[in-house]
Amino acid sequence: MVWRFYETAFLLSAFASFKAWPFWGIQPAYISAAFLFISVFTYMICPRYFVFKRANVKWFLLLFLSAILTVLHANIFGILEVFVNIISLWFVFNLKDLYKTILFRNFRKYLAAFLALSLFFYALYLLGFPLPSSTIYTSGTTDSRSYENYYLFIQLPYLLFDRFSSVFLEPGYLGCLMALLLFAGNYNFRRHGGWFNIVFLICLFATLSLAGWIIAILGFILRSFGRKKNRIIMSSLTITGILALYSFFSTYNHGDNIVNNALIARLQWDSQSNTIAGDNRTSENVTYYFYHQFLSEGNILFGEENINRILYGEDVADWKIYIMSYGIVGFAAFVIFLIFSGIADFREKYTRYCFSLLFFLMFLQTIYGIYWLMYIGTFILGMNEISSVSKYSIRESENSLVKSISHV
Repeated sequence: MVWRFYETAFLLSAFASFKAWPFWGIQPAYISAAFLFISVFTYMICPRYFVFKRANVKWFLLLFLSAILTVLHANIFGILEVFVNIISLWFVFNLKDLYKTILFRNFRKYLAAFLALSLFFYALYLLGFPLPSSTIYTSGTTDSRSYENYYLFIQLPYLLFDRFSSVFLEPGYLGCLMALLLFAGNYNFRRHGGWFNIVFLICLFATLSLAGWIIAILGFILRSFGRKKNRIIMSSLTITGILALYSFFSTYNHGDNIVNNALIARLQWDSQSNTIAGDNRTSENVTYYFYHQFLSEGNILFGEENINRILYGEDVADWKIYIMSYGIVGFAAFVIFLIFSGIADFREKYTRYCFSLLFFLMFLQTIYGIYWLMYIGTFILGMNEISSVSKYSIRESENSLVKSISHV
């Protein structure tokens, strides 16, 4: 009973951190505090779920340092919010490996089930079925961004293409999450739990997220190359298949198809902005300021105190903004955390480093979400899944959970 309570709290907190619309009216600090309280309660009632390893303590402290460096210029409330959010992760870090495995597999199962239901109604929407809806606003007021709320999914009314984001804020965020979950799940579409990955793959396609697809494809190539058997053949077949799909969709119907318009065409290089056409996380003004003023005149070590005076209201969120906000020290602290993540366990080092690389690529485009429980929780638990996939079978995990619950 206690474990189920903790699992439910983790899932709801992850949904809230990922900006699911039912939680828009609740302050994130309250949700983080509630999850921390439940984590402490779980530890007090069932301490056998946890074990405090030296490597996990070091790993957590590196994350804690990188997070604290993001609030050097914040007020006391901003500092407390980040502090409570990160401290709640202390208990996730220090779950026993078996319970991390159980939590991650159940998290993926419940998330996949919800997304499958959301996808079903999204498909009805695309087919033209009338569905009940209402207009909602991100901050509860009409001067903020508006969405059309179909209750099991939301839609931005001014997008060029219909893009799936389920109940979450942005399709790009969801696409990157699906890519990470596919990698952690070893792109398995056949064995037990394979239906999770099928749902995640469909969601990834429906988001039309360029970043999500780049991360997913690169992850699949890295996974193929890391196989002990037939790695060259698998890698070659993967790259050949990707090139064939690229050629097909870029020429099908003279390029006038949703895959080419939404994904492939956005890979073209834009000489004016010195980036690909689909990089909508930055701007020419930010790029110019970063290279011509910040690096020579700004607070390079710890970032600018008032980043808004640079942005002029622009909605940008790439790595340059992170460095300008938190400095080279803040950026380096996060990179060191990712590097240590690869060596925190001696098992599956290659795959762990690859997972860190994919998380870093996601970070380059989604800087404000990296400390959300949905992302960082997936990273922590995914690392354990990579290391323990051969250690704990699904049946062993389920049997252990049944025994644990029976003793509570």
